[in-house]
Amino acid sequence: IICGNSIYAPPDTELVEKGSFRKQNLNNTVYKQILSNYEQLDDFINKLTHYIPVDIIPSLDDLSSDYFPTPAISEIMFPQSSSCLNKTFNLVTNPYSFQLDGISFLGTSGDNINTIKQYSTLTNALDIMKLTLEWGHLAPCAPDGIRTYPYKQVDNLVKLNIPDVYFCGSQ
Repeated sequence: IICGNSIYAPPDTELVEKGSFRKQNLNNTVYKQILSNYEQLDDFINKLTHYIPVDIIPSLDDLSSDYFPTPAISEIMFPQSSSCLNKTFNLVTNPYSFQLDGISFLGTSGDNINTIKQYSTLTNALDIMKLTLEWGHLAPCAPDGIRTYPYKQVDNLVKLNIPDVYFCGSQ
């Protein structure tokens, strides 16, 4: 399982994302680097999926969505590996929950933990992970600290069942 931040973003990505149209050369350079990074990841995953199953959890930094929960990265980004989709290669959501041999797993890219670090005095990722389970909410800073979809009735980030295994990336 690759838990978010699977693509290295070039240093000037933020300038391009803010709509700097006057810097066409910068835009071209950044987008070419991002495309090259995806091609390298696709090549790596294509080789890897011949030996083991691979699931990719997107993060807010991957080219997926700015919202949490994050939808899966589009299969268009993985042309080589897409032949293995749903066999040994899975593009999954963030958070990602699944069962394996009767054991329940829940994982995130870690964006929810990093946001809590940013908006509180808590600094230890394991302590924060434990607290999110105790609180029964994966992103208590939402929607102020981390963008979320508006919910009319039930917030799907509320987790009443504690998983057997809880993991977060980017820590």
